[in-house]
Amino acid sequence: MSELTKYEIVLNELISLEVQVSALIEKTDLLKKHKKEQEQKIITLTKENELLVLKLAALENEINNHKSGKPGLSSSIQLDEKEKENIKNKIHELINKIDYHVKSS
Repeated sequence: MSELTKYEIVLNELISLEVQVSALIEKTDLLKKHKKEQEQKIITLTKENELLVLKLAALENEINNHKSGKPGLSSSIQLDEKEKENIKNKIHELINKIDYHVKSS
């Protein structure tokens, strides 16, 4: 009977170890899945960061060009004083026409 009890004890310990190993395997699988998800997030964020760095560099370059007086898209049109005055007058006339139509409605 003593041998049977020893056998049962060993069997119970083996079953307990098997349960613990199964739990550890499940936990390992979950951690692997979580690690893979985090690695994907890192890759995505790294790509996004690279894009933002490029955009920032382009904007800083544009600011530096603007500060140094280099012509860009917004400053490529150069008008003399007569042309500026003509454009101002045309804008003023258009505003008056719009005001007239708004008031008459």
